[in-house]
Amino acid sequence: MAKGVTGLYLVSTKSTVQGQFAFETVAVVMTSHIGGLEGLRQGGYCHPGVDTMEEDRSPRVLKALEREVTRIDRCSKTDTRGKTLEELEVSALSNFFRAACRPGRWSLDYADDARLKREYPNLCTLCSGNATSDCLSQHRYGAEPDYKRSTHALALDCLTEHGGTVAYVEWRHASEYFLQQKPELISNYALLCLDNTLVPLTRDILNSKLAACAWVQQPWGAVVASTHQAVGLLAEMKTWWPSGDISIRAPVWEHMMFSYMFPGSDNILEYEDALPNVLKYVSS
Repeated sequence: MAKGVTGLYLVSTKSTVQGQFAFETVAVVMTSHIGGLEGLRQGGYCHPGVDTMEEDRSPRVLKALEREVTRIDRCSKTDTRGKTLEELEVSALSNFFRAACRPGRWSLDYADDARLKREYPNLCTLCSGNATSDCLSQHRYGAEPDYKRSTHALALDCLTEHGGTVAYVEWRHASEYFLQQKPELISNYALLCLDNTLVPLTRDILNSKLAACAWVQQPWGAVVASTHQAVGLLAEMKTWWPSGDISIRAPVWEHMMFSYMFPGSDNILEYEDALPNVLKYVSS
């Protein structure tokens, strides 16, 4: 199926260019946690936000942990009549977790989003240190937005400072958080794996490019072309974007093409020396 198709380059970001994956997600809990995934029941859920604008953070990625513990994608006896998928998700979360901070829009319909936040306020009680339930706030954590820190760091604050039980975040942010912001807490926390085991955090583990147990491992984006066109097209691309980035002096059409093909302000291209076929790319 992949014959005749060749990869031209990978799409990564300037800040994460060294990683094997574009990102990995992990579940962070205290080292004293027992009971695996079921042990999270009636605990506190800390999330960086379900309405991220990053293109590769799909619902499959953002909701991997909550869908696993609530199991709404399995057959159940839940009465689904008259309920949207969003309400089924939020209702199941509200029943499973005692409290949470799950920022962002829970429904694309503004009226439905407001209704869900009125009816399930416990899913907002960990968004601040005073346990308020202001789900209608447009800010993610606390009374004011914190633009200087990632929402993943704020979700980890929810875990370490606001009484959370588990934080579902990206690995590189967890690594930076414990190594740079809260090194004194490293020995208090662990990764909760899908098989219900724990991996206690250490400096060596946090310094690893790969998570000890990841929930999601997202490959880098790639652009492909037919084999007989790939070499010529790659040479042309290198004349447009020789450094893998877009020059501020580039013509408007180059800026438009670059932003259309690689949305996001932080993207950079890594040209492959030996063009891999698709089978090699997806198996690496």
